[in-house]
Amino acid sequence: VTASGHISGSLTSTGSFGMLGAAILQGRPGIILDGTTLSSTPSSTIDFDAGGAITIDGASVTIGGDSDTGAITADSTAGISLDAAAASNFTVAGDNLVLNTTTSGDIDLTAAANLDLDGASVDIDSTGNTTITAATNMVVKGNSSAKYGDDTGTLDFSGDGAVTDTGVTTYNLSPSSTFDIDAAGATTIDSDAALTL
Repeated sequence: VTASGHISGSLTSTGSFGMLGAAILQGRPGIILDGTTLSSTPSSTIDFDAGGAITIDGASVTIGGDSDTGAITADSTAGISLDAAAASNFTVAGDNLVLNTTTSGDIDLTAAANLDLDGASVDIDSTGNTTITAATNMVVKGNSSAKYGDDTGTLDFSGDGAVTDTGVTTYNLSPSSTFDIDAAGATTIDSDAALTL
């Protein structure tokens, strides 16, 4: 069947339906495309523009299922929301994954159960205060060594149980109750100046 010009009314095809030139499908109140499979393979761009929402529904939706997909870009002048009702993942193979805010805004990670961060190394930098608060016990340790302090002095844990200090200027221990020192070996107190007890 060959037709040209304007077609008014319903158009139904029980076989293939092709167009050699440009085509505009316009209907009131809408256009319905129905069939077992809907396939579009243009040599260039597929462009969907809508004055309202664009909705895609399916038993499952796959982008790049034929392994022939280049870069995918999603830009929005408003927000982007990704919600799922089952276990989900976002995986990058062989390159970096960057999650950041630009001019302002927080990044909020909230888990109903455990929050697990794993990495070859973990680097946390802050231009302001860094606060770690636990509602119950908090354990901070290194399996080989650990260092805690400020930009002048540190307490250095060797990894085999010994503790030394580096750059510490003054120790001030003033408990409100008992101060108890017990040693399985000798207790030595040395001073380069006067020693007052």
